[in-house]
Amino acid sequence: MNSLDIQNTSNGVRFTLKQKEVSIFVKVILLLITITTAAVPFGILFFATEIDALTMLGASVCVFLTFFVLKLFLWNTFGKEVFEIEENKILHYTDYRFFKDNLFEQDREANIRFESLNIFSDQNPKEQEVLDVKEDFEDEDFVFIISKNEKELTRSNIKLNHERVRAMLRVLKGQ
Repeated sequence: MNSLDIQNTSNGVRFTLKQKEVSIFVKVILLLITITTAAVPFGILFFATEIDALTMLGASVCVFLTFFVLKLFLWNTFGKEVFEIEENKILHYTDYRFFKDNLFEQDREANIRFESLNIFSDQNPKEQEVLDVKEDFEDEDFVFIISKNEKELTRSNIKLNHERVRAMLRVLKGQ
Protein backbone atom coordinates (compact mmCIF):
# COMPACT_ATOMS: atom_id res chain seq x y z
CA MET A 1 0.00 0.00 0.00
CA ASN A 2 1.18 3.52 -0.73
CA SER A 3 2.36 5.47 2.30
CA LEU A 4 1.97 9.06 3.42
CA ASP A 5 4.32 10.81 5.84
CA ILE A 6 3.29 14.22 7.20
CA GLN A 7 5.98 16.38 8.80
CA ASN A 8 5.70 19.86 10.23
CA THR A 9 8.60 22.04 9.11
CA SER A 10 9.73 25.46 10.31
CA ASN A 11 7.86 27.15 7.41
CA GLY A 12 4.86 24.86 6.92
CA VAL A 13 4.17 21.21 6.28
CA ARG A 14 5.76 18.48 4.13
CA PHE A 15 3.78 15.60 2.62
CA THR A 16 5.91 12.66 1.45
CA LEU A 17 4.19 10.08 -0.74
CA LYS A 18 5.84 6.73 -1.34
CA GLN A 19 4.50 3.89 -3.43
CA LYS A 20 4.41 0.35 -2.15
CA GLU A 21 7.59 -1.70 -2.33
CA VAL A 22 8.22 -3.65 -5.50
CA SER A 23 9.50 -7.19 -5.25
CA ILE A 24 13.21 -7.94 -5.01
CA PHE A 25 12.90 -9.83 -8.30
CA VAL A 26 11.90 -6.64 -10.15
CA LYS A 27 14.74 -4.70 -8.52
CA VAL A 28 17.30 -7.35 -9.49
CA ILE A 29 16.07 -7.43 -13.09
CA LEU A 30 16.24 -3.63 -13.35
CA LEU A 31 19.72 -3.60 -11.83
CA LEU A 32 20.92 -6.29 -14.27
CA ILE A 33 19.51 -4.36 -17.23
CA THR A 34 21.22 -1.20 -15.95
CA ILE A 35 24.60 -2.93 -15.62
CA THR A 36 24.25 -4.58 -19.02
CA THR A 37 23.30 -1.39 -20.83
CA ALA A 38 26.16 0.43 -19.08
CA ALA A 39 28.69 -2.22 -20.16
CA VAL A 40 27.60 -2.40 -23.82
CA PRO A 41 29.00 1.02 -24.88
CA PHE A 42 32.39 0.14 -23.41
CA GLY A 43 32.34 -3.20 -25.24
CA ILE A 44 31.37 -1.51 -28.49
CA LEU A 45 34.13 1.07 -28.23
CA PHE A 46 36.72 -1.47 -27.04
CA PHE A 47 36.09 -4.11 -29.68
CA ALA A 48 35.22 -1.86 -32.61
CA THR A 49 37.87 -1.99 -35.31
CA GLU A 50 36.85 1.40 -36.59
CA ILE A 51 34.72 3.98 -34.89
CA ASP A 52 32.19 5.41 -37.31
CA ALA A 53 28.94 7.31 -36.87
CA LEU A 54 26.87 4.14 -36.50
CA THR A 55 29.13 2.84 -33.70
CA MET A 56 28.86 6.16 -31.86
CA LEU A 57 25.09 6.17 -32.35
CA GLY A 58 24.80 2.66 -30.87
CA ALA A 59 26.96 3.61 -27.90
CA SER A 60 24.94 6.81 -27.36
CA VAL A 61 21.63 4.93 -27.40
CA CYS A 62 22.99 2.49 -24.81
CA VAL A 63 24.13 5.37 -22.57
CA PHE A 64 20.68 7.02 -22.69
CA LEU A 65 19.01 3.66 -22.08
CA THR A 66 21.30 3.14 -19.07
CA PHE A 67 20.22 6.44 -17.51
CA PHE A 68 16.55 5.67 -18.16
CA VAL A 69 16.70 2.21 -16.57
CA LEU A 70 18.85 3.52 -13.69
CA LYS A 71 16.24 6.19 -12.97
CA LEU A 72 13.53 3.51 -13.07
CA PHE A 73 15.55 1.32 -10.68
CA LEU A 74 16.10 4.23 -8.26
CA TRP A 75 12.40 5.16 -8.35
CA ASN A 76 11.33 1.61 -7.56
CA THR A 77 13.92 1.31 -4.79
CA PHE A 78 14.05 4.75 -3.12
CA GLY A 79 11.57 6.97 -4.98
CA LYS A 80 9.07 9.27 -3.34
CA GLU A 81 7.12 12.41 -4.13
CA VAL A 82 7.40 15.41 -1.86
CA PHE A 83 4.95 18.30 -1.53
CA GLU A 84 6.15 21.15 0.70
CA ILE A 85 3.51 23.71 1.55
CA GLU A 86 5.15 26.72 3.13
CA GLU A 87 3.90 30.16 4.14
CA ASN A 88 4.65 31.79 0.78
CA LYS A 89 5.23 28.95 -1.70
CA ILE A 90 4.40 25.39 -2.61
CA LEU A 91 7.05 22.95 -3.86
CA HIS A 92 6.59 19.58 -5.54
CA TYR A 93 9.47 17.35 -6.58
CA THR A 94 10.37 13.72 -7.13
CA ASP A 95 13.10 12.40 -4.83
CA TYR A 96 15.24 9.51 -6.09
CA ARG A 97 17.48 9.62 -2.98
CA PHE A 98 20.63 10.54 -4.96
CA PHE A 99 19.01 13.35 -6.93
CA LYS A 100 15.77 15.28 -7.16
CA ASP A 101 13.81 15.80 -10.36
CA ASN A 102 10.74 17.61 -11.73
CA LEU A 103 10.85 20.60 -9.40
CA PHE A 104 7.60 22.56 -9.52
CA GLU A 105 7.36 25.78 -7.52
CA GLN A 106 4.22 27.86 -7.16
CA ASP A 107 3.24 30.76 -4.94
CA ARG A 108 0.89 30.09 -2.02
CA GLU A 109 -2.18 31.42 -3.84
CA ALA A 110 -2.24 28.28 -5.99
CA ASN A 111 -5.29 26.05 -5.87
CA ILE A 112 -4.80 22.76 -3.98
CA ARG A 113 -7.28 20.02 -4.76
CA PHE A 114 -7.78 16.28 -4.91
CA GLU A 115 -9.19 14.59 -7.99
CA SER A 116 -10.84 11.20 -8.15
CA LEU A 117 -9.34 8.65 -10.52
CA ASN A 118 -12.58 6.71 -10.72
CA ILE A 119 -13.63 7.00 -14.37
CA PHE A 120 -17.20 6.14 -13.45
CA SER A 121 -17.48 9.04 -11.01
CA ASP A 122 -19.62 11.83 -12.42
CA GLN A 123 -18.07 14.53 -10.25
CA ASN A 124 -15.08 15.14 -8.04
CA PRO A 125 -15.88 15.36 -4.33
CA LYS A 126 -15.66 18.60 -2.42
CA GLU A 127 -13.28 18.78 0.57
CA GLN A 128 -16.06 18.67 3.14
CA GLU A 129 -17.61 15.61 1.46
CA VAL A 130 -14.31 13.74 1.65
CA LEU A 131 -13.85 14.68 5.29
CA ASP A 132 -17.41 13.87 6.39
CA VAL A 133 -18.81 11.12 4.16
CA LYS A 134 -16.41 8.21 4.24
CA GLU A 135 -18.50 5.49 2.63
CA ASP A 136 -19.14 7.39 -0.63
CA PHE A 137 -15.45 7.66 -1.53
CA GLU A 138 -14.00 4.74 0.40
CA ASP A 139 -12.98 2.66 -2.64
CA GLU A 140 -11.76 5.50 -4.88
CA ASP A 141 -8.19 6.54 -5.61
CA PHE A 142 -7.22 10.20 -5.70
CA VAL A 143 -4.35 12.34 -6.96
CA PHE A 144 -3.09 15.51 -5.30
CA ILE A 145 -3.15 18.50 -7.68
CA ILE A 146 -1.63 21.98 -7.31
CA SER A 147 -2.54 24.54 -9.97
CA LYS A 148 -2.43 28.27 -10.53
CA ASN A 149 -4.25 27.85 -13.84
CA GLU A 150 -4.76 25.00 -16.29
CA LYS A 151 -1.37 25.58 -17.96
CA GLU A 152 0.65 25.58 -14.73
CA LEU A 153 -0.25 22.49 -12.75
CA THR A 154 1.38 19.51 -11.16
CA ARG A 155 -0.14 16.32 -9.86
CA SER A 156 1.05 13.42 -7.79
CA ASN A 157 2.03 10.29 -9.68
CA ILE A 158 1.29 8.17 -6.63
CA LYS A 159 -2.36 7.38 -5.99
CA LEU A 160 -3.85 8.19 -2.60
CA ASN A 161 -6.66 6.31 -0.93
CA HIS A 162 -9.48 7.98 0.97
CA GLU A 163 -7.84 7.81 4.41
CA ARG A 164 -4.65 9.52 3.22
CA VAL A 165 -6.65 12.27 1.51
CA ARG A 166 -8.58 12.85 4.72
CA ALA A 167 -5.32 13.08 6.71
CA MET A 168 -3.88 15.61 4.25
CA LEU A 169 -7.07 17.69 4.28
CA ARG A 170 -7.10 17.81 8.09
CA VAL A 171 -3.54 19.16 8.10
CA LEU A 172 -4.25 21.67 5.30
CA LYS A 173 -7.38 22.95 7.07
CA GLY A 174 -5.31 23.51 10.22
CA GLN A 175 -2.90 25.88 8.44
